[in-house]
Amino acid sequence: MKNGLEQIIGKTIKTVAVNEGRGQVFLIFSDGTYFELYPASERRVNWTSGVDRGGLEEVRHYVHGEKLVVIDGSGS
Repeated sequence: MKNGLEQIIGKTIKTVAVNEGRGQVFLIFSDGTYFELYPASERRVNWTSGVDRGGLEEVRHYVHGEKLVVIDGSGS
C-alpha cells in the first residue's frame, strides 16, 4: 500500500484549500508542492499516493472552477 502521508512529514504548510463541492482538502507546502485528501465515505478520509508539484494555481486548475475556499498562512 502506498502511503503518501509519509511524504508530507517535515514540510511546511503555506496554504490550505478546500473544494466545498467535493470535500477535497489540499495542503499546499512552501516548497512548491501540494497534497490532496478527499472523503471516501462519511467517516473515512483517503489521500493521494504522493505529493504533487505545484501550488495554489495548479490546485485551482485541478478543481476546474468549483468553489474553492483558501486559507493562506502567509500572513498577507
